[in-house]
Amino acid sequence: MNIRVSFEAPTMQAILEAISAFAISPTSSITVQAVPVASVEPLPPGNVVPTADAPPAPPDGSPAPLLDSMGFEWDERIHSGSHKMKADGTWMLKRGVDKDLVAQIQDEHGVIPSSVAPPAPPPLAPAAPTAPAAPTAPAVAAVPSIPGDAPAPIPGVNIDYVTSIVSIMIDDERNSPAETQRRAESVNGVLARYGLIGGAVEVGKHPELIPFVYAELCELARPLGIEC
Repeated sequence: MNIRVSFEAPTMQAILEAISAFAISPTSSITVQAVPVASVEPLPPGNVVPTADAPPAPPDGSPAPLLDSMGFEWDERIHSGSHKMKADGTWMLKRGVDKDLVAQIQDEHGVIPSSVAPPAPPPLAPAAPTAPAAPTAPAVAAVPSIPGDAPAPIPGVNIDYVTSIVSIMIDDERNSPAETQRRAESVNGVLARYGLIGGAVEVGKHPELIPFVYAELCELARPLGIEC
């Protein structure tokens, strides 16, 4: 079954009649009704947050004066009428203004002129001289003496006995370098007990010590198989 639907385009006359149906006649009246608008109450003074940059207003309600980088208010007597500032943030001065007048007005406002350097601080008091260090006492050489635990002296000996026993103990070719070093340190230890610093040569300068030194060197040599 086939159904055919056809549409007929509206004529110009039908369009004009449709428009005129919505037209407002010259004699018709239009009533406009006012709609009430909710009133907005201002915030109480306590809720007003001032901005951080705004300077506090003077009590008389006039705007706060603008200050330059030195805290100086614009003054018509010395400053340029353009109210411009220099690169350093200070007011531009009038052309030909007297420098003495500028200094006077700046002094009235408690401002130090940029061309005047602040007074230099007083010089520091010189430091008190330090006392020279006390000279170090020279080391006192050990005084040759007989220690309290010295062995019994061997009488009838001289410096040759001492040098001979020392040579036998140290200059033995059978000794290893380490053994030779150990024996030399032992001999020097004996001499140091008697205050003899400088080897067996020092013993000859103190003949009263030779019998005691020789006796102690013999005690050191016996364990090594050396008889005095």
